[in-house]
Amino acid sequence: RMKLIGVFSKNRCEWFIFDWACMLFGLTSIPLYDTLGIENLTYCLNQTEMTTLLVSADTLKTFLDLRDIGNVKTIISFDPIDEKIVQQVRARRLTFLYYSDMVKEG
Repeated sequence: RMKLIGVFSKNRCEWFIFDWACMLFGLTSIPLYDTLGIENLTYCLNQTEMTTLLVSADTLKTFLDLRDIGNVKTIISFDPIDEKIVQQVRARRLTFLYYSDMVKEG
């Protein structure tokens, strides 16, 4: 079974690094854009059955507005996130990580 990982953010340097890492580890990156709209975003999450999603601060807010998040279990943020929003993520029983912490551990 193919391993899929999503990225929901505007283009940025970290996206390139993430995409390169996916290629090195045999993962398939699935780009999601804010122009998809809520319905299509939910559709993509369900169709891909991805369990991990990288986000920016802005797109995380959009993600938290979704009723149906498919199989997403882990959120990785490119940006610092207000603790109240982190608590909202955890209240949905999702694991929350910072991209910068993962790069340091490398």
